[in-house]
Amino acid sequence: LMIRNLPRKLTVEDVLVQMDRFAHRSSYNFLYVPWSRTARSNIGYAFVNFLSQRLAQNALDGMLRADVKVSFAFVHGLAENLRQFKDKEDRMDRRTGEQAPLVWHNGARIPMDLAMQWWCPDEGPPAQQSHEAGIFVAKVV
Repeated sequence: LMIRNLPRKLTVEDVLVQMDRFAHRSSYNFLYVPWSRTARSNIGYAFVNFLSQRLAQNALDGMLRADVKVSFAFVHGLAENLRQFKDKEDRMDRRTGEQAPLVWHNGARIPMDLAMQWWCPDEGPPAQQSHEAGIFVAKVV
């Protein structure tokens, strides 16, 4: 899902706290809050990848009831979201801290470099993982 119109002062951790209102952290495996280096704030939206369409729909329903601006993302799946980030990262300086997406595997937060190794190996596209089936990506703004 894409969440739009985030208050610019929110950090990634603040967005996580807000997400807790609508979805358990075990229901998604990717959260990316793009960050402006010059403004030193988020740029007003975020992306979330849910483990299933049902989990995404549950979160979406809660967000819409709370009048959160939400839409569907164009990129779907953990591997595709990571590739999208990697492609942008390759064209920019290395991102760290507030600028890097957060990734979870089996409910545990994992480092970005490990996620990239697992889902975006340099030798080509990753093999389909059984836990990837049915992943639904959401962009949160």
